Amino acid sequence: MEITLTALEKRIKRHVRAKKHTFYAIVPPGFEEAACQELADYEISSQQKDRGGVVFSGKWEDCWKAHHRARIPARLLVRLTKFSSSRFDQLEKALEDFPWELWLQPHLPVAFHVDAQQSTLYHEGAIQERAERCIEKRLHSWQFVVPKPESSRGTQTVFLRNFRNQITVSLDCSGGLLYKRGYDKHVDSAPLRDNIAAAILREANFSRFDTLIDPMAGSGTFGLEALLGLSKYGAGHFRHFAFELFPVFRSAAYQYFLKTQTEARLKQSTLRSIILCDSQKRPITIMHHNLQQLAAADIDTDSVKVGQSDFFQVKGEFISGKTLVCLNPPYGTRLKATQNTRNFFGKLGQHLRKGWRGCSFAIIAPGEDAERALSLPVSKKILFYNGGISTAVIMGTIR
Repeated sequence: MEITLTALEKRIKRHVRAKKHTFYAIVPPGFEEAACQELADYEISSQQKDRGGVVFSGKWEDCWKAHHRARIPARLLVRLTKFSSSRFDQLEKALEDFPWELWLQPHLPVAFHVDAQQSTLYHEGAIQERAERCIEKRLHSWQFVVPKPESSRGTQTVFLRNFRNQITVSLDCSGGLLYKRGYDKHVDSAPLRDNIAAAILREANFSRFDTLIDPMAGSGTFGLEALLGLSKYGAGHFRHFAFELFPVFRSAAYQYFLKTQTEARLKQSTLRSIILCDSQKRPITIMHHNLQQLAAADIDTDSVKVGQSDFFQVKGEFISGKTLVCLNPPYGTRLKATQNTRNFFGKLGQHLRKGWRGCSFAIIAPGEDAERALSLPVSKKILFYNGGISTAVIMGTIR
């Protein structure tokens, strides 16, 4: 093997840039179908691989597009190789033979995420130790050939999954989790992740409503994601990604790609008003900060109204036209000690039935007891995890 920069660039062009690759998108479990539909909107054909994951085949422009536009995925990996191994010598040989120089910068640190299940090689620490050694050995000579990057910041993360002695090796394309949109967002306690909020809004078809109301808004995530979803900017417009560290990455090509990706507002959107409320002062301050950050980033926030009010004292005066109520109510440790989940959700459902007739809803409920206590007509239910708690989002129209 010729160890020169010219030879390396030719190999990268032939084996990495010119070929299609398999990408694995980690998505909130329960929203796999929504993630596939969203990717299809951007001409990326995908399918569910397993719970919490969808796959698609494409070139780097598809990877860039998925990061820049899609709002539901939490992370994207590119599949590097897959092989059988029931002994450490087999593992080491496969890792030593793999052309890591095509995928990793030799001057930047490499982190590992190892998962071993139902396999002969079950010790994750031992697998990682050998992977570190093999990759370091393979990249050592390339340190003297490849120029150092302008910035030494950033970590390259290799994912190794050993399931029934089949080892799948992947490389993280995203860096930080994708629910982090890149602007300076402040959060209140137990925040709803932005990509989950985006998935719920999509499932509720929020853009066909006139008014979106979140009366227990906390950090305002539902409203913020609705604004971003209707803006000209993609989900990843304000941040950087791990794929920008890859040897295959070319900044000029990426900048040209970004210039072509400015999106128009949803043509069929009728949403004209977003109302965010909370009973506490701190969330109101947080929401104002977050909206200021979006306004500074050229996002139109004029349609948003923020107010401090107790939801149980509000009797539908915010309703205007076709209205969607999105709620991530407090439950578990977020409830006051004097309240229990069932009673609180019973009170919530009673208030909605009394003062919010005709409105559609998307409500996160922590279990069937809470769902029954709401006593609302449910047309759609999606099970998922929120903060490690098994929950469901239920949707319907209050009659």
